[in-house]
Amino acid sequence: MNLAGRLTVLGQTVAAAACMLDSGYDIAHERELLEETHEDFTRLLWALEHGDMTVGIPTPERNRSAVVAIRDIHAIWEPMDASAIALLEVDHPHDHAMAIAGANQALLEKTELLASIIVNEYADPFEVLLTDALAIPLAGRPACWVRGGGDGTMPLPFVSIRRSDLGRSVYLALT
Repeated sequence: MNLAGRLTVLGQTVAAAACMLDSGYDIAHERELLEETHEDFTRLLWALEHGDMTVGIPTPERNRSAVVAIRDIHAIWEPMDASAIALLEVDHPHDHAMAIAGANQALLEKTELLASIIVNEYADPFEVLLTDALAIPLAGRPACWVRGGGDGTMPLPFVSIRRSDLGRSVYLALT
């Protein structure tokens, strides 16, 4: 569970380091940070897909939803990966940093989705603490709507949550 959540953090760190390199801020440190987080992200994504006892994942992922989420992450990560490698090798990083920044939100959403799927699959519900549950993003992004009253008054928010499968679909609607 923690490793899937760590993937989200690593993806965001890669994007932040790329932007800092692009801005010219503390280039030596940001280059080192980008290199380390890039390697960690790549290694952890591979481990989540194929299993790797050195990081505590004994078997390849077999949950269909998780496998699909991992494939989606690969589709976003592969161009980001190429841009990160190029960013580390060139003196003019702007185009590569912008490519990473452009894919950042999609990567964030997919890694959060993977983390929620893995939590749903492997967490013992009796051992997950409330603080853990609050720290775990819900699957996907909540869709929210606010519906105004016909008489022009501000409606009271009503929150409804339907759970057909916690890891796959959680809908939050303000109506």
